[in-house]
Amino acid sequence: MFDRAFIANPYPQYYEWMKRGRVVWLPDFFGGAWVLPHYKDNTELLRDSERLTTEKAGGLVAQFPPEYHAELRSLDEYLARWLAFIDPPKHLRIRRLLQKGFTSEVLNSFRPRVQEIVDNLLAQGMVEGRLDMMSDFAYLLPVRVVCAMLGIPDKDHTLFVRWMDELAMFLGNASSTVEAARHAKDALEKLTNYFRELLPERRRHAGRDLMSLLVAAEEEGDVLSEDELYAQCVFFSVRGI
Repeated sequence: MFDRAFIANPYPQYYEWMKRGRVVWLPDFFGGAWVLPHYKDNTELLRDSERLTTEKAGGLVAQFPPEYHAELRSLDEYLARWLAFIDPPKHLRIRRLLQKGFTSEVLNSFRPRVQEIVDNLLAQGMVEGRLDMMSDFAYLLPVRVVCAMLGIPDKDHTLFVRWMDELAMFLGNASSTVEAARHAKDALEKLTNYFRELLPERRRHAGRDLMSLLVAAEEEGDVLSEDELYAQCVFFSVRGI
């Protein structure tokens, strides 16, 4: 799976899975995974919060031999704090607080900055006389937009692109390696420390960026803890991969 032939045309493989039955076991996919090729089965299971869990961060580390588990434990701990890997009711509580930073008014306020980023990337290509839409534009745009929304200074955007690369090599690879996991762990540590250092400034001088809004987010007296805040800021950064 995910070889060149599959990426070029995955549909013959999808058809084979559908013929094999309602559930297909893929031993080499993220250390082993069940695939449900039929739409109806997926929709039914996605609604089954009693029997299913999204708390699967540990599986990303468990795919490696046991002798590496202790070394990569902190990677599991970082990922387990992300909203995507948390079940209700904790998921619903954190999501309600995060929604304070994702109102239509807030998102629309970022439009001028996003337009500026787009214009700058296109202008850079004009200056250099060439523009590869994938490597020079589509690859850079999401991370830079996310950085801008979080209030990350322009001078640090290159750092975020590098950290996102390291995370993508691990999270986006169905047959990841221990070395990729080590790089991802290091990137998560650097991202978390970056936001930890940024937080005091946001408390003193709140702006209209997402981190400032999440620091101030409150629901019936409930607020995000510092660990929850760091984790969700990192999680949101990763959405720019």
